[in-house]
Amino acid sequence: MAKINEVVDVEETGLVLQSKPVVADVPMEVGKTGLDSLYDHYQKKLYVFDCSGSMADGMLPEDEAQMYIWDAGTLEKFRDLIRDEAKLVDPAIDPFDENGDDYIGFSATDDKALIAYVIKQGLHRRPGMEPMQDYNHLRRSERKIEAVRGAMKKFIERRFKQYPDAQVGMIAFGGRAEIRAYPGAPKPELMLAVDALGSDMGGTNISEAIKRALNEFKRAPSHVGSHHIVMVTDAEAYMEPEEAKAFLHQMKEMNVMFDFIYVKGCNQGDNDWRGFGNPEDSILNILKRMCRETGGEYQEVSKSSDFEEKFFAASERKALPPYQGGK
Repeated sequence: MAKINEVVDVEETGLVLQSKPVVADVPMEVGKTGLDSLYDHYQKKLYVFDCSGSMADGMLPEDEAQMYIWDAGTLEKFRDLIRDEAKLVDPAIDPFDENGDDYIGFSATDDKALIAYVIKQGLHRRPGMEPMQDYNHLRRSERKIEAVRGAMKKFIERRFKQYPDAQVGMIAFGGRAEIRAYPGAPKPELMLAVDALGSDMGGTNISEAIKRALNEFKRAPSHVGSHHIVMVTDAEAYMEPEEAKAFLHQMKEMNVMFDFIYVKGCNQGDNDWRGFGNPEDSILNILKRMCRETGGEYQEVSKSSDFEEKFFAASERKALPPYQGGK
């Protein structure tokens, strides 16, 4: 056994007094199975959470139809659209004729089936076809930052049950980036930091957040050379391609796996307005490349239930370096 200790340091962040605790004894010679477990146990995880103003927007409800007002005029508009598109194929087609070969599967008077069809086919997202939103329902929907807090608390419980000395830290960012808990902080400290997550940090400076995470790994690297960033953001930002390349180089040098969860919520459609100039250099494509080239994954979520599932999948991924074998 080789005892590995970190230098104890204390920083006053304004939120809680945080210390970087001693790392437990780490066995230095193990086989592949034990090595995988060792890396999983002692990898340093930094959760990088967007706390900008847009994270106060709502997630999509489980039944997306509930966020719209389906009055008679709206329903008739979609019936006309379905008929018009069918007639482009054959002017004689009536998609609502149950005796016809091109029957859509429900009658023109079945409003419930029509609404389900519109949502499934995405007809409500077409320009000029958006139904009026039910803002009373939107006010009751879970906020993006609430979904983050709920999933992170569940993960902390699970991780510390598995590894009581888990190396989990947290960064909150908006126009600036702050470490709210260092990797290795005790569970109660992490829970306090999660409770303090809000949507009051201004804009969305993703570059500053990634820089802060990489600097922390440089300052206090994992003793098994395994680092993991899980970033959660609605990506309303921009990053210079050259800056992204520099980040990616550092990630590869330090064995940092990068996971990115893009939280769309109910107020973001399919249009990516972040693609300035070359679409390949949009912030989404840049972050996707970081995931792909570091062994992480890109996930896109709009609903709370999807978020929790994909958050756990990213959190439980192991940042393992290539196994070199051994005697």
